[in-house]
Amino acid sequence: MVITADNPGSRLLSPTENEARREYLGQHLAALDLHCLAAENLAPAGDWPTERGFFVTGRPLDRSLALALGRQMGQNAVLFGEAGSLVELLWCLEAS
Repeated sequence: MVITADNPGSRLLSPTENEARREYLGQHLAALDLHCLAAENLAPAGDWPTERGFFVTGRPLDRSLALALGRQMGQNAVLFGEAGSLVELLWCLEAS
C-alpha cells in the first residue's frame, strides 16, 4: 500500500500541518506493526505539490484496513496491491 496524510480531500495544507499529519500516520502504522518505507507521490502534470507518505511492506495488509487507514487520514484514495497481483487504486471516499 502507498498512503499519505498530506492534503486530505485534495485540500492544500501548510507544510507544517502536512508534516504533523505525516508524523501521526507514521506512528499509527508503527503501532499496527506495519513496516514502512518513505514514499513520494508525484502529479504527472506537475500541477500538484509532491506528497510524502509511506510504502507499507512486510506482512500482508488487507483491503479493508487499507481503506480504513485512507479514510482515517481523509484521503481520496490509496494504492493497494498484493504479491503477484496488479496494483489497484482504492477510492476511500464514502458513498453518499
